[in-house]
Amino acid sequence: MRLLGAGFLWISLTFLGAAYAHKLKNRIFILERTMQLIKHIKVETEYLNLSAREILFKLAVASEFKELDYIESVCTLIKAGEDFPVAWRNSINNTSLNYKTDERDKLLQLGEKFGTSDVKNQISMLEMYENYFIEFISQAKSKYNKQAKTATGTGVLAGCMLFILLI
Repeated sequence: MRLLGAGFLWISLTFLGAAYAHKLKNRIFILERTMQLIKHIKVETEYLNLSAREILFKLAVASEFKELDYIESVCTLIKAGEDFPVAWRNSINNTSLNYKTDERDKLLQLGEKFGTSDVKNQISMLEMYENYFIEFISQAKSKYNKQAKTATGTGVLAGCMLFILLI
C-alpha cells in the first residue's frame, strides 16, 4: 500500500510539471491568436474600411478566434447598447485568458484608440500593437524554452526522490 501511494505521488508530481509546461505552451498559443486578431483587424480596416463594430461582429463568428472569449463578449455588450471602447475595456478586464498586466494594458489601449482616426493612422497604430505582441510572443517562447523541460524534469525527479524516501 505504501508503494502504491509513493507511486501515485511520483505520477502526480510528474503530471504537475507537465501541466506547467502545457500552461506555458497555451500562453504562446493565446498570444499568437491575439496577434492574428490584430492582423485581421488591420486587413479589414485597410482594405474594406469597416468600422470597429463591423469588424468585431465579423470576427466573432470566425472559428479561428473562438479561444479569444472577449470578442464575443464585446459583441454582446455592443448589442446591449455599450459604446465600443467601454465594451472592449469591460471584455478585456473580464477575460479568462492568462494575459500578463502589460499585455492586458496594450489590449486596453488598443480598444481606446481603435476607430478614432483615419484609416492611415489606424493602420500605423495596429502595426505598432502587432509589434508589441510579436515581442510578447518572443518573451513567452523564451520562457517556454527555458522552463518547460525543467518543470517536467523537476516533477519527475522530485517524484522519484519522494518515491525512494517513502518506500
